[in-house]
Amino acid sequence: MLFRSQKGVQSAQKGNLDEADKQFTQATSLYPKYAVAWFALGQVQERESKADLARASYVKASEADNKYVSPYDRLALLCVREEKWQEAASYSQHAIELNPVEFPSSFWYNSLANFELHKQPEAEKSLMELLKLDPQHRFPEAESMLAKIALEKSNYPEAAQHLRAYLALVPNAKNADALKAMLLKIDQASAQPKQQ
Repeated sequence: MLFRSQKGVQSAQKGNLDEADKQFTQATSLYPKYAVAWFALGQVQERESKADLARASYVKASEADNKYVSPYDRLALLCVREEKWQEAASYSQHAIELNPVEFPSSFWYNSLANFELHKQPEAEKSLMELLKLDPQHRFPEAESMLAKIALEKSNYPEAAQHLRAYLALVPNAKNADALKAMLLKIDQASAQPKQQ
């Protein structure tokens, strides 16, 4: 069983996805409670663009070991890609509860899902946690989303701060010109003396 799993890992590393799929499938057939093999099978299936099979494998991994965080994180990602926001919020929240430190991606999926569900306080909370866990700024879009939330609350100084941070991280963003124009408007509005 472990041998099959190791062969599956080696095959996946070499890019031989068919062989990896076969080895992990055999490992999970021999031992249906082998959570790590189910998760690895799901990853291979994702790489093969078999999202439905990957989802089923990640669910099997989570059923085999309900404390194993990785399957919940990947399930949240699949749900984000499919715009299944309620499921994405649920899976990512579960991952966060199991491990609030090592999976910054779960905070990102959680914030995206809650933002789309119009639960701005929850989205903002996840984004603020994500910023603490992401010193390498692998999720620069967090700054952009925080700017949107701040604008919705008419908190223009905070919106400007997050927009500047985002543009510093992603100066060549597709929407950089639009964001710069928005930032200029915010700055101009902030510079106007308040009417009594």
